[in-house]
Formats: sequence, C-alpha cells, structure tokens
Amino acid sequence: MIVQAGAPAGRIDDHVSYFLETGKKLSLSDIQKPEYQARFEPTKTSEPDFGYTNKGIWLKIGVRNESARTLDLILVMHTNFMHDMTIWKASDDGAEIILNQDVHSPFRSRPVDYHELAAPFTIERGERSVLYIRYTSEGSTVLPVALETPLSFASTAAHRITVDFAFYGVMAMFILVSFVGRLFWKNPTFVAYAIYAGSVLLYLLQRDGYAFQYLWPNAPVWNNFSSLPVGASLAIFAALFTRVYLQTKSIHPIIDKILIGIIVMQIAIVASALIIGPAEAKKAAVLTTTLAIMIFLSIGIVAYRKYGGRTLFFVIGWLGVLCASFVMTIVHWINVDISRAASLDIMRVAMVFDAFMMGLASVFSIVDLQRDREKLDQERIAALDTNLQLHNRLARLEQKHHLAQTIAETNSQLLVDTTHDLRQPLYALRAAMSEVLAQKAPGERISEIEHSLNYMEELVEAALEKAIEEDEAGRKNDDAESEAIELNKFFSALETMFEADAEKQTADFKVMPTTLRIDGRPFPVLRIMTNFISNAIRYAPGGRVLVGAKRRGDYLSLEVHDTGEGMSAEELAAIRQRYARGAMAEESDSGKGVGLSIVAKLAREENLKWTLESFKGSGTVAKLLVPLARID
Repeated sequence: MIVQAGAPAGRIDDHVSYFLETGKKLSLSDIQKPEYQARFEPTKTSEPDFGYTNKGIWLKIGVRNESARTLDLILVMHTNFMHDMTIWKASDDGAEIILNQDVHSPFRSRPVDYHELAAPFTIERGERSVLYIRYTSEGSTVLPVALETPLSFASTAAHRITVDFAFYGVMAMFILVSFVGRLFWKNPTFVAYAIYAGSVLLYLLQRDGYAFQYLWPNAPVWNNFSSLPVGASLAIFAALFTRVYLQTKSIHPIIDKILIGIIVMQIAIVASALIIGPAEAKKAAVLTTTLAIMIFLSIGIVAYRKYGGRTLFFVIGWLGVLCASFVMTIVHWINVDISRAASLDIMRVAMVFDAFMMGLASVFSIVDLQRDREKLDQERIAALDTNLQLHNRLARLEQKHHLAQTIAETNSQLLVDTTHDLRQPLYALRAAMSEVLAQKAPGERISEIEHSLNYMEELVEAALEKAIEEDEAGRKNDDAESEAIELNKFFSALETMFEADAEKQTADFKVMPTTLRIDGRPFPVLRIMTNFISNAIRYAPGGRVLVGAKRRGDYLSLEVHDTGEGMSAEELAAIRQRYARGAMAEESDSGKGVGLSIVAKLAREENLKWTLESFKGSGTVAKLLVPLARID
C-alpha cells in the first residue's frame, strides 16, 4: 500500500495477507524465505479473523512511502490485549521490532499509552517496507488494523475515549442513583441492582482495555484471563439481581433453583479453563451466557404474565441484551463477517440499555409494591374494624352467659341445661374469633364465619333472654311458635361451631349440604344437634363424624354418624341418665354428663322423636326426626 504525507491510510485490512504456522515457532528469517512467502494469502474476511485457534498467526502488510519526506506513522491494532504479539518493520536495510508484547508485559511497557495496542514507526522517503505481525491468542483472534499519522491518531483516540467514557458516565450515574434510591426506600433491590450495574461497567472497561490501563496495569497475566471471570460475573450478578427483584427464594422456588443453576454453570465455565484451556472456555462462555440471557428473558415473561406492568421493563431489558448476545454468538461460533467495532458497539449499547431498563424495573416495582402495601393496610384497617365489632358482640354474649351461670347457682334446672348447651356455641365463637384475629382466615372464610355467627348469635341471644325471663318469672313460656328452618343455613352454623373442636380431636368432620327445610323452633333443634355432634367428636378421636339429613315421608331425619368405639346395650342405657358419661370419656374431658338428658327433655317438650343406636366397635348413630316444612 502507498502512503502520502498528511493523508493517513486509516483501516488497511484489505492490504493484509496471512499465514498460519503449525508445529514449531518460526522466526522472521524463516518467514522471509521464499517457501513461506508463497504460503501467504489474502485474508478472507473484512478483518483478519481466524476464530478460536492456538496456532501462531502471521500477518504481512507492504508499505511504500511515495511522499517527499520521512513519515512518522502508527500501526493501530483495534484490540486491547493479545497473549503474545511481535511486530517487525522489515526493509532492504534490515528489520527492527516496533512492538513486543506478551502475557508478562505490564501496560507501561507499551510504546503508546493507549488502551489498544499501537506500534509507532518511521518510514523514509521512497522506502519500501513490510510490516510483519505475529500473534497468538487465548480467545478471539480478530485483529482489525489501521495506519495513522500521530495527528490523526490523536484525533481518533480523543473521539473514541470521549464516546467510551460517556457510556461509563451513564453507567456510573445508574449506580449512584441506585444508592440514592436505597436511602429513600429500604429495599434490597437497589443494592442488587447497583452490584449488577457495577459488573456491567467492569465488563465494558475490560472489553475496551481501560481496565488493564487503569485498574490492573501491572497484572498482565490476570488481564489475559480476566475476560472469562469478568464476563461470567455479569451473568452471576444478573441472576442474583433477578432473585432479589422477583423474590424467587420465597415466592418462586423452582425459578430460584434455575437461577442458582445459572450461577453454578458460570462458575463451572471459569473453572473449566484449567481443563480445556482458556480459548475453549471463553468460546463456551459466549454460548452459556447467551443461554443464561434466554433464561432471564423467559423468567421475565413468566413474571410479566403474573405481575403485569411492574416487570415490563425487566422483559424489555433482557430482550435487548439477547439481541446483542445473539450477534456475539454468531460472530464467535458461525464466523459471520461483522466488524469487531460494530459488535462491541452493539454489546456496549445493549449493556447500557439493559442497565437502564433494570433500573426502571426496580423503581416501578418499588412504587407498585408501595401501592400494594397501602391497599393492604386499608384492607387490614377494615378487617380490624370488623374484628372489633365481632369482638364486642362476643363480649356481650359472654356477659349474658355469666349472668345465666350466676342465676343457675339458685338450682334452676332450666338455666343449668341452657348454660350447658351455650358452652359449645360460645366456644365456637371464641375459636372463630381467634382465627380471624390471628389473620389466618382469608376474606371468603371471614365472610362465612360472620354469616354463621350472625345466625348463632340470633338463636343464642333469643334463647338466653327467654331462659332468664322464665327463671325470673318462675314460669315457662310455651307460646313461642315454630318456624321454617333452612337446613343449609342451620348446618353451616353447626359446621362453623364444631370444626375447631374436630380439628383438635383429629376427627374428620363433614356436614352434607341439603336444600330442604324443617318446621320447628330453631334453638331447641340446635341444642339437640350440638349435643349429638359434641358427643360424636368427643368419643371418636381420629375417626370420622358425618352430619346429614334423610327424608322419611313428611319428616326429615337429622343424623350424626361417627366411627368411634361404640357402646354396648348396657352402656347405651346408662348414658341416658343425667350426669352419666361414656366409658371412653377422659378425666380431662370437660363434659358433665347432662347432654342426653337434655336431649330427652327437649324432645319431649318439642314433640320430637330421637334415637341413639350403637354397637360395640362399630360406632354410633344419633337421629332426630323433625317435620318437613310446608312448601307454600
């Protein structure tokens, strides 16, 4: 190629020919022999690129000065580091080395203080010279070359450095903003983002060569290897950020295991360099990093489908990086002819874009979480208000229960029986309230509890007030009228009343739904059924208790079946007596032995029939025959 004064040649890739040596390392004198000169051939790509190879690579560039004066030139290699590189300027007067760098050369040994390799040389007027470049690489072998004058080099270098540090400034701003955000929002997402953005910045500094120039200028061996762990750290900290951002450890355990797998995979790739060599490990890292980015994008799509807008920027960010990573993959694995500068610029823009999107994702996620927290606080306030109302109602009922107990001390059998039967409804009220106050009950469950408690509260208060009035008056009021009772509503109250007791006894308690109605006074029927169910649960621990209804002509049989130990005929007759208890009753059992005598008394007063069937070892069946309600 011909050079002229004041006119830099710029990129000279099309003037380069190459030769790949195998076996022993050849010297310059060997290469200058005719048999080797004949092996040089023009490069087949727009830039010298020989993939990932351990072979020694020779490049040859002919230069002729046709200007009227001596020229000072700089041969610029657009790469930040090579494992081993020597450049000779050979002419008729001999050969001189203008650059000699290897894996042990610190940055200060470079002839030009620049983040890329550059070799200055002088060519006399009319001189014909040949530039020979021999290099090996433990990574990519692409080597774009340019020829510049000192003035054009200074201008090009200043522009390049300005553009590069503009990108770095943006990244530094992202990191600074994340720390400021951490001061306002006590959320670990900002710290995880700052670490991820820092890894992106370090990756860009390493790729561009500034890390060797400013961060570890005296560690060339590390710089030769650093692209592998620095690139792996990018995927590792991206996985850690994703874990914190999506809270996968507590919310998405499967996704969390996948992210941990990505971290382990990246560490394994770095370690594999000790076995398969740095070149093969770096090539594999390109593929595994692209795979990791695809996984991040897939996780983002899953999160977007679940959480909506708050993860949109997360998805967009990884989509951009995936496009850039795809370009890098096809460059390194398929050898598509894309210039190194273009591929690096694509990756640089994608990295900054991704960091920006992740920052937006963090901010919007925090804002959404705060909005959700405010909504949750409002719901909690409403729940507390509901709980307070239920608590006040329970307190009023308990006051009336204590009053009934006080009156019962005067030996009124009516109130003794009534307070006995009120124990279970009040126990159910306390258990349900405990569940609500402990915030263990979901919204639907709270509604069911409140609905059942309303029904029980109406029955209990009415019956208790009636009992107190009758005791104070010394008489019994038989004027109360029967009414149509919806069994589903009635059964729902029973289910709420006994499910905590059944759970305590590890009994499988089930109430069968029905659409039928019965005709009777609700509270006496409730008292009879609570005695049946209470006994069934007490004497069938760990067994099954089934409550249901069967039609018998114009009547309905309300039945309680249990799978307890059952009773013999003698035991069955004995427990009908007041204060008698079954043989299975424990000493700690709170039962008083008055339940079935109350059932018999109520059944007589209400003109209802009841039966109790039991066989030793086969369980017990209690039945109450109640008239069906008329259908108007």
